[in-house]
Amino acid sequence: VDSYYTPEDGNEYVLVTVNLKNTGSTSESYSDYDFMLRNSSGVETNTSYMSDVPSALGYGSLAGGGTVTGSMVFEAKKGDTLTLIYKPSYFANEAAEIKL
Repeated sequence: VDSYYTPEDGNEYVLVTVNLKNTGSTSESYSDYDFMLRNSSGVETNTSYMSDVPSALGYGSLAGGGTVTGSMVFEAKKGDTLTLIYKPSYFANEAAEIKL
């Protein structure tokens, strides 16, 4: 993904593309920091900084009924079992989990 960065030995970069839809009627903020990647040991990591992620999700505000699609990069151990976690607010009690 980024020719200037290389993952640590035994790791690889994982490109994840998501589609968010605001099913409400008011604007909601979104950010790639709303997502974490959990490995098979239960360790959760934030996105990796990359300067040239194709269609990067980034951050913004999504109007009611609006959709946005974007990508993020994480670093993970090669061949590990991974789960994407979406928690739209630091104060949220619930999170969506998607097995990759």
